Amino acid sequence: MSLDILNTGSRRRSVAVAAIAACLQFAVPVWAGNSVGVVPFERHGPEGSRVIDVAPRLAQRLGAAGLDRVVGPAELGARRTARPTPEEIEAWAGGASVEYLVIGHVTRFGTSLSVDARLLDALTGLEYGEPAVAEVANPDDLARALDGIAKNLSAQLAPADAASSGTDDKPRSGPSADEPIEITSDELSFQPGPGGGRTMDFEGHVKILKGALTVNADVARASYPPGESSPDEIAARGHVVIQQEGKTAYCERADFDQVANQMVCTGNLALLEQGCDRVRGKKITFSLGTEELQVEGNVEVKRVPGCEEAG
Repeated sequence: MSLDILNTGSRRRSVAVAAIAACLQFAVPVWAGNSVGVVPFERHGPEGSRVIDVAPRLAQRLGAAGLDRVVGPAELGARRTARPTPEEIEAWAGGASVEYLVIGHVTRFGTSLSVDARLLDALTGLEYGEPAVAEVANPDDLARALDGIAKNLSAQLAPADAASSGTDDKPRSGPSADEPIEITSDELSFQPGPGGGRTMDFEGHVKILKGALTVNADVARASYPPGESSPDEIAARGHVVIQQEGKTAYCERADFDQVANQMVCTGNLALLEQGCDRVRGKKITFSLGTEELQVEGNVEVKRVPGCEEAG
């Protein structure tokens, strides 16, 4: 079954649930958007070994992956299992008003971990889509593995029209303001904001991708407006490196503004490298829509001795 067919079924399901509830007078909640609850994962390993609880971390990653609503294990109130009964599925999903449940298990082999996550359709109780599996040889790679699982699961739940968005025939010289933003890191924390918004703090090997733009930093904070799956503001700090189409900038901090569609690099005379040129200034502004940039404040331009531009 193709992903498009699965997604089409997902969009139709809310209508079907409403019709069934009306005809049969069942107390069935009608869910809006893609909402999931994460059931505490089963943990397996040699006797006496410590197996990390990945479910809370995966819930955080799913929250950053663009789903409309994610209910973590602590809030869901479910027992630790990879095989919930139909009654449990109905009770947990209905109590949290979610359309899907994420179940799974994590298994330890020596120092390696195997993580297996699956989606359950709360309406039918059946598995939905394909399992998302990751083998983690190094504990330091667990965060990236959970990022991959979260993206896999969220992609299976994404509306079909989202997969085809941005495919117009007009050429673009750079990422548009509505192009998706992807953020990965070693650690992630989540804070609900006023009015349904949320703030996410990323720490350790932070990587931000938006079209052809790549930003690496030590930490970053992203602010998401209510009901939105993409942040409108990002503040990256510590050893910031920005790369875009042959240009590389180094600075102490970078700030992204979704409305202006700009990334601003500042702090202790930011450095820009492009070909054989080295430019320093207090502020470097990347215009993401046009790929133009501007350097301001005590600007210094130098050529690298002996450097020759590629012809």
